Parts: sequence; structure tokens; C-alpha cells
Amino acid sequence: MFGFGKKKTSRNDTATTLANSYLVSAAPYNHARSPFAYSVILLLAHDEKGAMGVDLAKAHRATLCGEGSPISHLKQPWLRELPLFCGGPVQDAQMWLLTDQSHLIPAPTLQAGPYCFTTNMDFLDRFDTLREPARLKTGVGYCGWAPGQLESEIERGRWWLMPTEVADPFSTPWWSLYMECLNYEIQQRKHEGDPLPA
Repeated sequence: MFGFGKKKTSRNDTATTLANSYLVSAAPYNHARSPFAYSVILLLAHDEKGAMGVDLAKAHRATLCGEGSPISHLKQPWLRELPLFCGGPVQDAQMWLLTDQSHLIPAPTLQAGPYCFTTNMDFLDRFDTLREPARLKTGVGYCGWAPGQLESEIERGRWWLMPTEVADPFSTPWWSLYMECLNYEIQQRKHEGDPLPA
């Protein structure tokens, strides 16, 4: 779908790939009518063809094997009860898996750094052999940008960029992920002498 280039070298450098970074919504998007309000998007692809990622800060009330789900055969309770994330407005019925345990998804649709992403739900059977919860997210839909669109939005101050090391996407509760990223942005701005975010 997308290719990969060099990893970005600074917070404000959008000339090279931003894959394997967090894209965090800034004030222009944080209002009730925006689908990107308080979003933390893990960018999985970014090159001359565009960009793609999934929002990890918004969970549906539904679970992986909940009412209406096409998946019902799984046995492990931790897996059946995983929350479904609203990954974005594009193809919002398309289910996906995200993990950093590459041995469980050996042929991902996309890989950015340690993160393996797939729309092949058959890989769930590998996770269903594990009695203890694995580092796994599942959801529907994704966020996408046309060539140059994301760079333009970043330049206009609609997004902050930050490394994924700021908050582990699997162990950080989804409801606190945005605040973890906001605190990082505030500390970075204080360190650099920049104005604090509104």
C-alpha cells in the first residue's frame, strides 16, 4: 500500500518518513464535531504516496467477540473481551490487528518499527493459543492522507509529532494516552522555550 523511507530525524522534520511516530491532535481539531478530537494516531506508513495510521485513543463500546461481531469462535476470555478501537473514518467496517509480537503476525500488511499491522483476522487463531493477554490491539477503520496532505496539516499546526516511546501503545490505558502525549508536548516546549499549547 505504502512504501517506507528514512526515519525522521527531528520533531519538526517532515521531509522524511514519519512512520512509527505518534500523530497527536492539536487545538484546531479538538472540538466536538471533529472526528480527530483528542486523537493519538500511530502512523504506520508515510511516503510520497500519502500516509496511513490508526487512532489508539478512541475505543468503541463493543468488544472483539461482542454482539454483532463477525468473530465468535475465539476461546480465550482476554481475547474475546478486547475492546475494538475506532481507528479512523476510512473503511470504518474493516477490522485490523496491531501488535509488536512479530512472531504472531509473520506476514503483516504493514510494519513500522516494531509494530505489525494486518487486516487478516485469521492471525487471531495464533493469539487464541495464549492463556495470558498479549500485546495486541484490534479495531475498525483507519486514517488516511493524500500525498502532501499530512505535511500541510502539520505545518498549519493541526498535529503534533512525537516518538512512540512517549507512551507504550499496549500498556498505556487508551483513555490516558492523549494526556500522556500532551504532557510530553508541554515538557518539550518548556525545554525549548516555545509557547505552551492552548
